[in-house]
Amino acid sequence: MEQAAYQIIANQQDVTAKMADRLIRLSLHDAAGFENDTAEIELDNRGGAVAVPPTGAELDIYIGYHDKLSYRGTYTVDEIEEPLEFDVLIIKAQSAQMKSSLKAPRDASYDDITLGALAGQLAQSHGYQAAVSDEMGAIHFEHIDQRGESDVNLLTRLAKESNGLFKMAANRFVIVSKESGKSVSGKELPAVTLSDPENSTGRVTIKDKDDYQSVVAYWFDEAAQEKVAETAGSGEPQFVIRKNHTNQQAAQTAAQAKLAELKRGNGTLSITRPLDTSIMPEGVLILKNHKQSANGEWLVESVDHSIEPGRAATTSASCSMKQ
Repeated sequence: MEQAAYQIIANQQDVTAKMADRLIRLSLHDAAGFENDTAEIELDNRGGAVAVPPTGAELDIYIGYHDKLSYRGTYTVDEIEEPLEFDVLIIKAQSAQMKSSLKAPRDASYDDITLGALAGQLAQSHGYQAAVSDEMGAIHFEHIDQRGESDVNLLTRLAKESNGLFKMAANRFVIVSKESGKSVSGKELPAVTLSDPENSTGRVTIKDKDDYQSVVAYWFDEAAQEKVAETAGSGEPQFVIRKNHTNQQAAQTAAQAKLAELKRGNGTLSITRPLDTSIMPEGVLILKNHKQSANGEWLVESVDHSIEPGRAATTSASCSMKQ
């Protein structure tokens, strides 16, 4: 089997060679939702020869194979760990440093605004940039109330209610549609076909598909002075969204998003494979020749890559059933 490779650049200095005989483990975690991508580097620090890097140092990390390394992002060192009883140095880093202002609860209201415009406005106010897909950016809100809620929670909530997701990456506010299979730029994410079950380990969990067949959301029609129901799907049992929405479009979008979320929960897949950088969050895995319950399309929720010298490098993915 081909040997996995990596490259680590710390504050624009290539330190790969210095780590070559000391690396115990390099692991990367990449998630689809609002969860920072993380990196962890465990080093043999016999003799105290490895200088402890300062927090705030920037690491550019590449992984893959010798003929093809894949850039996985820039990570900021935010934690150093050293067990007292072992000569080990553990460096932990995150892909985005969240400013404290993003977590602060505040009150605000917005009228006649798109999700793209709101994300751009909030990103600029905190010193970030916005990267919103066209589909999500065009979603319109007549009115939004923010009461005792942080800007991060607000964008996360609005994206989720519209069957999308919000996360921070490379100093950007990223909002994309869930299950779109596309990046913010509109580029198709790879649909990775796995047809060699001998290289797969993991587990499939299938839940009762009869749980919720439809979702209803309500909005208030000012002209008619009545509450109106919008339904996604059909049949019973039916899930009712308690929140009242401001208009028909918002209620329809919320109902469709909730139904998609409930359907995704019907099946989960955890799978571990030889290192494969083409498997990405929000991408699609197509399993063939595996167990009958596993064969089909799966939406990737999170990915973990692990490289340990002397052992097979792996990629593990957590997935939900694609609807």
